[in-house]
Amino acid sequence: VAGARVVGALVAEPLRGAFRTVLSVSSVDGGVGGVGVESVELRGERKKPVEGSNVTRRGDQVERATLGVRALWTHPVWRRSGVASRLLDTARHCMTSGYVSGYEECAFTQPTEAGKTFAQKKCGREDGTFLVYAPE
Repeated sequence: VAGARVVGALVAEPLRGAFRTVLSVSSVDGGVGGVGVESVELRGERKKPVEGSNVTRRGDQVERATLGVRALWTHPVWRRSGVASRLLDTARHCMTSGYVSGYEECAFTQPTEAGKTFAQKKCGREDGTFLVYAPE
């Protein structure tokens, strides 16, 4: 909150596990790529993305995740000023009593392009992958 204006919000939940995103074939081959955009599996059902959509693919192995970020929003004027990072850090420190979740233990629901960039930079590995989950 800045003055009387809300400049950011985060909705988080405790998790036990999540899935790592998968690199697209083009990025593995050295072409233009990054995190894949081919198909997604939610609740055991594999679906093709809608034409023009940007669905993040995930692997099949469950990895440790203790914090799920269901939603993260920053007012456009306040973006790139550390608001989202501060919100995430607060959630990491407060979600589980007596335990601070590591960045690598944070998972995100299907992120927007801006959310994907944030997740890759803040919680991702060097290869650009990060954890995703499907909320119940």
